[in-house]
Amino acid sequence: MSKISASNAGHDLAQTLQRLFAENPGLEFVDLQWVDFSGVLRGRMLPISHCLQLALSEQPHNAGCFSMVGLALGYALQFPEHILPGSRDALYPDWSSCKLVETNRASVMCCVSEEPLLHTPATEADLFKRCPRSVLKNVLEVADLEHSLTFLAGMELEFYLLQEGQKEPPPDATYSCWSIASAMRGPSRKCLEDCVKTLELAGIAVEQAHAEYASHQYEISTGPRTVLQTVDAMVQSQDIIKNVCIKHGFRACFLPKPFPRFAPSGLHVHISLEYDASAAKRSRLMDCFLAGVLERLPLLCAFAMPTEESYARVNHEDLGEWVSWGTENRMTPIRKISEDRFEFRAFDFTSNPYLSIAAYIAAGLLGVQENSELHVQDFAGFLVKTSEEERDALGVKQRLPTSISETLALMKEDWKGLDKILGLPVLEYYAMIKDGERFSFSKVSKEARSLFFLENF
Repeated sequence: MSKISASNAGHDLAQTLQRLFAENPGLEFVDLQWVDFSGVLRGRMLPISHCLQLALSEQPHNAGCFSMVGLALGYALQFPEHILPGSRDALYPDWSSCKLVETNRASVMCCVSEEPLLHTPATEADLFKRCPRSVLKNVLEVADLEHSLTFLAGMELEFYLLQEGQKEPPPDATYSCWSIASAMRGPSRKCLEDCVKTLELAGIAVEQAHAEYASHQYEISTGPRTVLQTVDAMVQSQDIIKNVCIKHGFRACFLPKPFPRFAPSGLHVHISLEYDASAAKRSRLMDCFLAGVLERLPLLCAFAMPTEESYARVNHEDLGEWVSWGTENRMTPIRKISEDRFEFRAFDFTSNPYLSIAAYIAAGLLGVQENSELHVQDFAGFLVKTSEEERDALGVKQRLPTSISETLALMKEDWKGLDKILGLPVLEYYAMIKDGERFSFSKVSKEARSLFFLENF
C-alpha cells in the first residue's frame, strides 16, 4: 500500500470535504480513529481547518510510537526491536470512510503505518504490514485477484442498555425477552429510535432493531456493504450508539459477558461470497471456503474472541460447544443462510474486527487454495442431544476452545497457513500483544479490569 493510496488525499478530496462542511454548518471537528490490537477504539480530535490542511498536504498525522499496542503498554520492555520510544507511527485517513456521527463531529477511519524514523521496514509496503485495516484490504485484494472472489458483509450488534450509575440491569425478567414488545417502550424505545436515526443519517443502513434474549439487551442489524465499508461502519456504529445512549441517560455495553446473571452478547458477522461461475463450481467453492474456516475455527477464536470473558458464550445455549455448522442453526458457531451466505457467530466486540474478519476470510481462502473437503456435515438439530457416535457420523469431532489460554496456546503451536496470507509480522505482533495484556492485567485488581472493560466496550 502506498502512502497516497492509504490517505486518498488531494485537491479534489479537499473540495469534497469543503462541500461536506458547507452542507453541515454545525460540523466543527473530525475524529481520526483506529482500532488497536486490544480491540480498543482510539482517536485524535481535529478541528476542520486542520483537517482540510491535512487532506491537501497528503501527509499523515503523527500518532506517536505505541499506537497499536493497546492494553499491553505495561509490557513495553518486552516489545521487539522495531518498537522503540523514539519510533513513530502515523495515521493515514481513508477519507472515503468519513461519516457524520454527531451534529458537530465526523469520524474517519485510518490505516496505521510504522514510519521509517527508527522503525526498520525494508520497503514502503512494509510500513503497513502490522496494520489490521491494511491487512484486511490486502486479503480482499488476494481474494479478488487470485480467486475472482468478492464479498459483502453485514453485522448484528448486540448490547445492553444500562441507566447511568447501574452496575448491571435490574433482575426484572427471568424469561426470554427476545423480540418482546414490552421491552420496546418508554425511554429505551426513544433511545433506540435515536440510535437508528443517527446511524441512518451517517449513511449506515439499518435493517432492524429488537429486544434480545435478556432484560435490557438489544440488537441493531446493519445492511450489506463491502467488507471494508461494513467493518468501518461497525466501529463507527458502536461510537454512535454509545454517544446517543449517553444523551438519553443510558450507557451502552457491548462486552461479551458483562453480568454473571444475564445472557452474553455477541457480534454476528454475515458474509456473502460473490463468485461468477457455474452453479456446480460455485457450490464446490463454497464448500472449500467453509471447510477452510471450520478446520481453523479454534485458532480463529484467538482473534475474534480474544478475552477470558469471550468464552462465557461457549455453551449449548449461545454459541455452541463444537466445531460445527448448520443451515439456519443458531446454536452452531456457523449458520448457513443461503448457498453463498454465512453468519459467523464466534465473534465479539473485544476483538479487532479488521484482523478478525481478515483471519476468517484468509482461512476460507486457504480452504479454496487447498481444495479442502467439507467433512463436517450440515446439522439442524441440538448437538447437545446427540451421542458421540452420532457426532462422529456428522464429522463433528472437535470442541471449541473454552478459555483464552487455550486459544493462545493454539497460536503458538501452528498458524495453520494464516501466515501465508495475513503475513507473519502482524501475527507475531498480535501474539505478543496478547501476552502483554495478560502481563498488564496481572498487575491490576479484578475490579479495575472490570471497570476498564465497561468503560471501553
